[in-house]
Amino acid sequence: MGVGELVLSLTNLVLPAPGLYEFRLLANGRHVGSKTFRVIQSKPLGG
Repeated sequence: MGVGELVLSLTNLVLPAPGLYEFRLLANGRHVGSKTFRVIQSKPLGG
C-alpha cells in the first residue's frame, strides 16, 4: 500500500468541548489509518 493524502472539509462539524479527538479511517471494516488532534478553546477575535 502506498502513502497518500486525504483532505476533508468539515464545514458544520461541532466539537462539544476542548480535548483530544481522533478521526479513524476504515475500509471494509478494517482500520487503515487515524489522526489524533487536540482541540483548544481560543479567545474571541478582538477580545
